[in-house]
Amino acid sequence: MHETLTHIRHSHKIIPLFIANFFIALHYILVIYINSSFLKEFLSARSISALYTCGAILSFILFIFAPKLVKKVSNFKFLISIFAIEAFALLTMAFTSSVLIVVLGFLLYFITVYAIFYSMDVFLETAIKKEHHTGILRAVYLTIANLGIILGPSLLTFLAHDGDYTRVYIAAALSLLPAGLLAYTYFEKIGEPKISHFNLRQTISDLRKRKNVRRIIFVNFILQFFFAWMVIYTPIYLHENIGIPWKELGFVLSFMLLPFVLFQLPAGELADRFWGEKELLVGGVVIMLLSTAFIPFLTTSLAIIWAITLFITRIGASIVEISSDTYFFRQVTGDDANLISAYRAVIPLALILAPIVFSLTSYFLNLRNSYFILALAISIALVPLIRIRDTK
Repeated sequence: MHETLTHIRHSHKIIPLFIANFFIALHYILVIYINSSFLKEFLSARSISALYTCGAILSFILFIFAPKLVKKVSNFKFLISIFAIEAFALLTMAFTSSVLIVVLGFLLYFITVYAIFYSMDVFLETAIKKEHHTGILRAVYLTIANLGIILGPSLLTFLAHDGDYTRVYIAAALSLLPAGLLAYTYFEKIGEPKISHFNLRQTISDLRKRKNVRRIIFVNFILQFFFAWMVIYTPIYLHENIGIPWKELGFVLSFMLLPFVLFQLPAGELADRFWGEKELLVGGVVIMLLSTAFIPFLTTSLAIIWAITLFITRIGASIVEISSDTYFFRQVTGDDANLISAYRAVIPLALILAPIVFSLTSYFLNLRNSYFILALAISIALVPLIRIRDTK
């Protein structure tokens, strides 16, 4: 641990990445939990699901072409460009009342937000020189980002207390400014990875050969499916069905996200020094499964009960996130941009499937009981984890 922290202190390349990721995470969390409530002012619930699916498809297409774009224009220029596009999209959503402009702005936002995470991954992997530091460095990277993720819902208590989301989208756009300035000042010095053009056939072939990489990507898909479901439907369920006002919901969301700060750094240290990721992954999935399956049995509107329940779901999710990231990025380098793209492409893929699965199940299950379907999906992650090769 001491060696790693010394490495961080003396790395002029990694520290700006960590700080920028804090502001990126803050901008992300400010709107991610209110998007569905904001869109509900313009669209029906099923139209919102269709819009999420459309945005996810477009985002998935961008992930396919991202390595080619990064190689052509450089990762530095790619990131600066999508920062600008993302901020424009957020401000467009803040200042328009046109349904068409809102839809177009949301699609533009949706396409670029996950491309930012892809580009940051490539920068971080290029900056990390020692693979045995991957776990703890990833944990520090995520923990700093999660400080922003916890701060975001607390700010929602003030920004969206009266149901006006304009201030939220403006604040999200402004949060990107420090990240953009850091990227413009420091990121070009990190250097560019050696990236080959994206070849879908070759990527599929690589995944067939690298079975453990394929398995961890599937586990990451299940995790992202869980996040997608929770992000789209839980705020609507708690606010409209359970009746928790935004003033209390901000507290619920902030408390819910604390495990990402409390548990990821110790989990990363455990993965690096003592255990392999397999034990942590299985334990995290089991916690997610049991706590999610408990949600339909809750009928109370007490915010503290919901905060504790959702907190437990995120204990499991936080452990799975850092363990899957550590496992995957130990298998790749910054030059494996195609595999990194595939790993991150499961985010839009999950966002495509989650609304589809929800829409299909909504014909015979209400929103409360649909969490049983989510628990069932989580249980599927145990199948590849049984066969995955541990690193310890």
